[in-house]
Parts: sequence; structure tokens; C-alpha cells
Amino acid sequence: MVIDSLVIECSKQLRKLKYDEISHLYYLDGVITIELANETKAMCCSALKELEEKLPDYYVRINRNAIINIAFLIAYYKQNQKVTMENGKSFTVTRRNIPNLVEKIRIHYPIVK
Repeated sequence: MVIDSLVIECSKQLRKLKYDEISHLYYLDGVITIELANETKAMCCSALKELEEKLPDYYVRINRNAIINIAFLIAYYKQNQKVTMENGKSFTVTRRNIPNLVEKIRIHYPIVK
């Protein structure tokens, strides 16, 4: 059986989210917000680390408070260490997470110089 979804529990409900529809997750004000491709959001009370461990390899942590799905990544700007997602959101990539981000991009996409 292939597991293609994540089930989150919060606010007295269980919600199934398909991995390939999750654009990014971020922690803000004590709550994790999970943004989906169709621009809907799901809230979760788990720890970001706990969710990170359950995500497939095409997700990458870019800073202390955010994890992105590289399938929804539009650009990584080396100069100012930012990423832009398909929905227009931008996030800062911390210096220690840059090598992991670049490695994941190289694994999943051909790079032409």
C-alpha cells in the first residue's frame, strides 16, 4: 500500500491531505498552517518537527518555521536567500538549510548552467 496522504488532527477533527497538494507548511503564533495548491489552508497543532518526519523526500525545511514542497517552488534567489512559491509567497532560507535545499532541487530537477 502506497501512502499518499497525511492525516492531521486538530480542533476535534481528522483531515486527510494529499502530499502532492501541500505547497508549504509554516509555524506562526503557536499554530502550523498548511497551505494547499488550491489556496485553501489547514491548521494543525502538532510540532513542525513531527510533521517534517512524516513528509516525503521532496519536502525540505528552509528555516526554523517553514517547510516547502519543491514541486511548488518557482525560484530560489541565492543573493538574498529567499524562495518564491507558485502562490506568490516568499520565505527566507537560513544559511544552514541552503545546502539541503539545493541538493533536493538537484535530485528532483535537471539544472542547466
